[in-house]
Amino acid sequence: MAHNNLFADSNLLAEEHSPYLLQHAHNPVNWFPWTDSAFDKAREEEKPIFLSVGYSTCHWCHVMERESFADEEVAAYLNKHFIAIKVDREERPDIDTVYMTVCQALTGSGGWPLTIIMTPEKKPFFAGTYFPKTNKSGRIGLLELLPNIIDYWQDRREELLTSADHITHELSRVSPSSDDQQTDENLLHQIFQYYQKSYDPFFGGFGTKPKFPQIFPLLFLIKYYQQYDSQSALEMVEKTLTAMRKGGIFDQIGFGFHRYSTDQQWLTPHFEKMLYDQALLILAYSKAYEITQNNWFAQTVHEIIGYLSRDMLANEGAYYSAEDADSEGEEGKFYLFEQAEMENILDEETELFLKLFGVKTEGNYIDDQTGTINGQNILHLTDLPMNFAKKHGKELSEFNSWQIRCRKRVLAAREKRIAPFKDKKIITSWNGLAIVALARAGMILNQEDYILQAQKIANFYIKSAFPQLNHNYYQGHWNKYGFLNDHAFVNWGLLELFQATMDVEYLKKTVQLTNFIIEKFYHLPTATFMETSEDNEQLIFQSPQFCDNVLPSGNSVMFHQLIKLYHLTENNQFQQIYESMIQSLPAIYLQHPASIPHFAEGIFKYLHPSSHFILTTEKMDDQAKEIIKSIQKRTSSDQLILVKTKENQSKLEKISPSNKQYSIKQQHTLYICQNYQCHNPITGYSKIINELQKYKSNEISE
Repeated sequence: MAHNNLFADSNLLAEEHSPYLLQHAHNPVNWFPWTDSAFDKAREEEKPIFLSVGYSTCHWCHVMERESFADEEVAAYLNKHFIAIKVDREERPDIDTVYMTVCQALTGSGGWPLTIIMTPEKKPFFAGTYFPKTNKSGRIGLLELLPNIIDYWQDRREELLTSADHITHELSRVSPSSDDQQTDENLLHQIFQYYQKSYDPFFGGFGTKPKFPQIFPLLFLIKYYQQYDSQSALEMVEKTLTAMRKGGIFDQIGFGFHRYSTDQQWLTPHFEKMLYDQALLILAYSKAYEITQNNWFAQTVHEIIGYLSRDMLANEGAYYSAEDADSEGEEGKFYLFEQAEMENILDEETELFLKLFGVKTEGNYIDDQTGTINGQNILHLTDLPMNFAKKHGKELSEFNSWQIRCRKRVLAAREKRIAPFKDKKIITSWNGLAIVALARAGMILNQEDYILQAQKIANFYIKSAFPQLNHNYYQGHWNKYGFLNDHAFVNWGLLELFQATMDVEYLKKTVQLTNFIIEKFYHLPTATFMETSEDNEQLIFQSPQFCDNVLPSGNSVMFHQLIKLYHLTENNQFQQIYESMIQSLPAIYLQHPASIPHFAEGIFKYLHPSSHFILTTEKMDDQAKEIIKSIQKRTSSDQLILVKTKENQSKLEKISPSNKQYSIKQQHTLYICQNYQCHNPITGYSKIINELQKYKSNEISE
């Protein structure tokens, strides 16, 4: 029976804004959103809480909804014995982080849908993920599990309460740092050796299956290659990025990457598409292109951004969050093709196209439900296009034109299908990563339109309640919770925009936001940044997060930001905090340093402070722009550069008083600063350009 509200045949979720919660609004389960009233009711009726956490584009969330939550028998049992609460992990990552930590601690693994049974005081005593209605394929069903839990709740409640208290206490303890911990070169070599051992030399990537696009290990390896000239590090990056782009994990027709591969070869994806994956992969392929000048990596960047512009761009200028794996109730249906269908679409151009993309009569997609191949094909590249063209006697330019023409025909046919659900939430943290990626890609590929798109996203947030950021925006509604990642990732994006545009206003906004993050999220006793501020709801525990998984941790990002901002502003507080962070890093992360690859990238910067450049000029003219391009070409896109002009002088000196020492002369003047000191200035456009030609071999004049 549904709750008594304004929406007939619905529960309280019908009054929410989250697309995921609305997907469950007509379940017979009497779902509550996460509200005080739900917990008050549980206390009043002395019932345990059944918490289910998921997100709108989650395939197994849909399966559990169809099998269990839409089932009258399951719903009747839940409604009688539990208070059922549904949470969108993308809307409330704080809740998800806490209870996913519980699940991983109790079961050794995690995932979504996340299932937690807990007391009315929010203390968990049981955790799991997907449960069918009844026992199936070795998994216990809800109709078998829930009665066992209720028996315990009724007969042995004190034991459960004691267990819940113990679990909460143990997980709430902050892991201490070690007195003798060392964050030195050996730590970086240890991480590299870990990736060497877990690297798959046959198909690229790390481990066996499932395989995720692990971006931060790849970025770490690029940095390791740059620092130590390790060819094996670069080879791991190149092979992995090449294999992913060739595989079914990449949408060969509409572009963009799916979430992960279910097999070792990158062939069979889990078909949902997430904004954060696209952003981080743009970053990885851009950086790989910068290092290798492999045009295929640059092409991949253009393709991902093209997908985002076509399918994920909101009117507000920011990006939507995700696209579902399922359409018409079947995973991958939108993306799969039978050979006969492909032949009808392409007519006389079929044969070569089918060879290039591995299309077969029998198919190559194994149906997840039946375990059989039923004629459906996942399109993937059987060879690199340049190799394929050569083997078939085609000029590459002619071959590429033909391939684009055929692909567009297939795309047009696919667009007539029922598309997967698109989650139109605009998530702040993910869009922060998009700002980073677009600004960096714009610099590396010399694409002004990418930088302009990054500026549109940034301005969407600057025009809100900046520097206080909310977590997501949906259909004109901002939710009130802004977390560390939201602020840290946008902070990163603003600093990238400053480097891409040399507009001091972006540096000013970065410093303003950094000060806000320190005020609201920095926890002085542990010298770390917490996931939520005191303004937000306080959950049963909070511990600082450092692990860099599919997303970087907010602490890792802030560690990078503070190092860079110190060099740009010489603000001593920034230096004090990043030095305290590295000294207070919980010992568990130093015991397992491969879990913090992005933080470890920052350790490179800490141990080997890179040079930064200060250019003074009367105005930002064409010669000044050429000097900046020359610096970036000779060094890298993550090089720190300040440009001081008569126009921005007062603003820049207010942000960084130490910049008063760099006077503006009639000629362009470049200061190159290394190891906390600057060389003698180089004056005059021609002399600067000549000196920069030598920069890679460290022959800058003193």
